Amino acid sequence: MRRRPALSAALLALAVAVTAPASAEPVPDPIPHQATYRMSLLRTQPGTGVNGVDGDMVYRLTDTCDGWAVESRTELTISGTTSLHTRYSYLAWEARDGSRFTFRTHNQRNGRTVEAYEGEAERTDDGRLEAVFRSDGEVIRRLDLPADTLLPMAHAIALLRRAQDGERFFNAPLFDGSTPENRYQVGIGIGGRLAADLPGDLDSPLLALPSWPINLAFFLDDKQNSVPRFEMTMRYHLNGVSQRLIQSYPEFTLKGTLSDLAPSPAPDC
Repeated sequence: MRRRPALSAALLALAVAVTAPASAEPVPDPIPHQATYRMSLLRTQPGTGVNGVDGDMVYRLTDTCDGWAVESRTELTISGTTSLHTRYSYLAWEARDGSRFTFRTHNQRNGRTVEAYEGEAERTDDGRLEAVFRSDGEVIRRLDLPADTLLPMAHAIALLRRAQDGERFFNAPLFDGSTPENRYQVGIGIGGRLAADLPGDLDSPLLALPSWPINLAFFLDDKQNSVPRFEMTMRYHLNGVSQRLIQSYPEFTLKGTLSDLAPSPAPDC
């Protein structure tokens, strides 16, 4: 089974300047919050042997004054021909000016660590992004990425700015540290603006802002392949809160239902 990317990371999850039309209204900073999603199996491909998924994903965004900290923890039990229990954790920090980024991931399957690394990325004087991945203290990969590469929060702000401007599609390169293979090229489709909330959704003032249905297709930047590594669909609010999400992989598709949402404590800057 393939490695599962962090919501970041996806997500989301998501402050360098980007080339985009000026919005009529300013895009607010994403609001620090913690969201919990109940994960379930939406559909599966024939022959995969997967017939059920149960678990939770917790996403937390924190304002650190000089930057943003993102933490994502996913714990799933995948049932079918064989049973698999997975735990995936992702922690990242991004400077507000986009100059520096640190990250750490840890992936377990049935209690055994199958992947663990950490690293950092820094902007050079000409804007390029130099990233280093380490495992057990040893350098396992270096990446030299073009100046147009966005970090997660910058990527999220760019997405919201485009949505606010009424754009329907754009491509944006992303580096989030979730894979040492390369950056992602993300194809983004944006639906029409939705009202502040819909009946039956979780009652929270954090959802009382306009939102858009968003689809993101993640391609590895160095692969000449028309098939994305994975896709994500979500209802994304102007404050950076994702109300619903669907994660599509080659073997199966997961649905995340927002079960808890609360603001994170404000920093004492």
